[in-house]
Amino acid sequence: MTALNASTLGLSLCAGLAFAATQAFAQDALNLRAQHVRLRDTPDLLKERTIGGTTAPRIVTLDGPMSPERRAALAKAGVQIKGFLDGDSFMAEIAPGSPAALNRLGFVRSASDFMPEWKISPDLLAQAPARNFKDAVRQRLQAKGKLALVVSLVPGADQNLARTQLAALPGAELIRLDNAGGDLLAVLALPADQLRALSRLSTVFFIEPAPEFEDRNANARWIAQTNITNSTPFYTASLTGTGQIIGIVEASTKLDLSHCSFFDPLISVAGPTHRKVVYLNTPRNVGLHATHVSCTAAGDAGDNTNTRGIAYGSRISFVGGLALDQTVIFNLFLDNYNHGAFVHNNSWGNSGTNAYDVTCRAVDNFSWLNDQCLLMFATSESGALTNPENAKNCLAVVATGNVGTLESVLYGGTGPTTDGRRKPEIAAPGILTSAVNGTGCGIGVQAGTSMATPVVTGMGSIIRQYFTDGFYPSGTANAPDAFTPTGPLIKSMLLNSAVRMSSQAAYPNNVGGWGRLLGDRAVYLPGDARKLLVRDQRNNAPGAFSTGQFKYIRFVVTPGNEDLRVTMSFHDAPGNVASSAPVVNNLDLTLIAPGNTQYLGNVFNNGWSTTGGSSDPLNNVEMGMIQSPAPGVWFARIDAAAVNVGTQGYGLVVTGNVAEATCICDLNADGLVDDADFVLFVASYDLLEDPVGDFNGDGVTDDADFVIFLDSYNELLCP
Repeated sequence: MTALNASTLGLSLCAGLAFAATQAFAQDALNLRAQHVRLRDTPDLLKERTIGGTTAPRIVTLDGPMSPERRAALAKAGVQIKGFLDGDSFMAEIAPGSPAALNRLGFVRSASDFMPEWKISPDLLAQAPARNFKDAVRQRLQAKGKLALVVSLVPGADQNLARTQLAALPGAELIRLDNAGGDLLAVLALPADQLRALSRLSTVFFIEPAPEFEDRNANARWIAQTNITNSTPFYTASLTGTGQIIGIVEASTKLDLSHCSFFDPLISVAGPTHRKVVYLNTPRNVGLHATHVSCTAAGDAGDNTNTRGIAYGSRISFVGGLALDQTVIFNLFLDNYNHGAFVHNNSWGNSGTNAYDVTCRAVDNFSWLNDQCLLMFATSESGALTNPENAKNCLAVVATGNVGTLESVLYGGTGPTTDGRRKPEIAAPGILTSAVNGTGCGIGVQAGTSMATPVVTGMGSIIRQYFTDGFYPSGTANAPDAFTPTGPLIKSMLLNSAVRMSSQAAYPNNVGGWGRLLGDRAVYLPGDARKLLVRDQRNNAPGAFSTGQFKYIRFVVTPGNEDLRVTMSFHDAPGNVASSAPVVNNLDLTLIAPGNTQYLGNVFNNGWSTTGGSSDPLNNVEMGMIQSPAPGVWFARIDAAAVNVGTQGYGLVVTGNVAEATCICDLNADGLVDDADFVLFVASYDLLEDPVGDFNGDGVTDDADFVIFLDSYNELLCP
């Protein structure tokens, strides 16, 4: 091997980071739920002589995504951003005075008032037949000619003023006023002829129908792990969900503590020392649905029968009874979280709408603020996808058959969402599901997405234990390796494990999503041919993305027969209930193969990644799937195309014949740092921004990287 030095290269070396951000097309419209608004048709406050003061909401529209620098400049000019609205538009409070300071910023396109007619959900204005409510309270209100409403108040509104304004409306009944993760929500009964008056109140931001939630009804342990009869490698490795708590919210009933799957002979009430149920808070009576769902997720009567659930080592925190005065569901999730639950099961929904409503926002807001959690939702049983499974951050589950009918979706709503996102996402057995039935130790059969969802939830609890007990990366428990995973990492693991069903002519799709759960494909245990690499980054923490930032993750594909699958997901900031386009932040995934062949996330041909296409601006799950990956050094690049709220984290999962790139200068992954690697380094050096030779991770291949390579090449070292 010939020694090298800087002059040997005979190259003109450049230093520094080259970054060119492409500016988004100027936004000319607001895609609101109430109506499509052209900004050019609204009075622009920037063209006024002065801007008056008001507590009513206003809109500021930029010429591209938000950034920390832009947010600071807006604040200096007297604009406090109160929330994301749509595209490049934001809810704002604008200090009174001259608009000159805003005009001088150069990136503010317009500013306008948020009009009262934009505050009313179209569901309330449609001349449709009266709904057939099941809840007695709603039936009483309907008989009196009153609407049951959820009113989102203006961010930062004075609660006392809001109470006064709402109470002054003729016939108004304020049922509840609550803070849901920073969102102020009022549950209100109001005569229909007062709807317009309600929209004109300064504290009111958006008005929509109060949701009516209902349960969703229609061998899982080994099917969900390997689909090999009685093959349960997770249980063999002592991965049963031990040490984990599953949060369960139910609509109409509560679980039966006297059933043998939950019974504790020493403690008759739920509590921290109860063997199965750490918390149970619901006014409802015990019922089959809640008991069955809870058993499928985590029940255990002590033997390997149908009284045992997927994560039978886990315990449960349970809340239920989604009546009209309990529609602030954020606080129900928070109740379970405060009792130790991180993976949450929800086998219920609201089939009355598919809009991105206050319930969807609650799901996304809870996930954004508590991104170590993951919420699972059963989809509607059939027809179009409804709520709240069309939220961005939850995992939407459909039901396959059982043994013999696993390759078809038998129950489940069909996507996409109204704004075009891919839903549902994953399938699990949900028919002929045997679990508890009634009291004592009874066993019965239930069917539907309600039964499939706790299968996925239980697997999520086991995967969480995999990380919290330190099974990654070795495959065996090792306390120094333990860490707390984010919800997006658990979500990426579950979706990475999913396999295409033979009924899926197109893959992925909006019927079966990414396929049927098969947990063993993602989780690495000793002896597995399929290996696992992960990266985990929390929201709003050091290392999280702002607009325009990017990161390369270097890994090695070794020779073998496994396909390569890379899954990136993130918990997006909650969308705005007034908007019909709820996407706020956007991360994009790109896979870069040896030779610089690039595959954009979510660009597929017959279920496998293909070159070309466009980046995905909608979905917060992106995958790359390579059927026969070339051995060598690969990269997963994550780009922050737009981060309009906070800083954005992610969970990344890589599976296949993969390994960490421990010898970063071995560019062809042959175990040596030699002339062949030198050729690859020179090619990367010439391209400047090519990631192959960027050993110090500063985004550019330059002199500093050459020094690292030179030391490795001359000393036969592998840094």
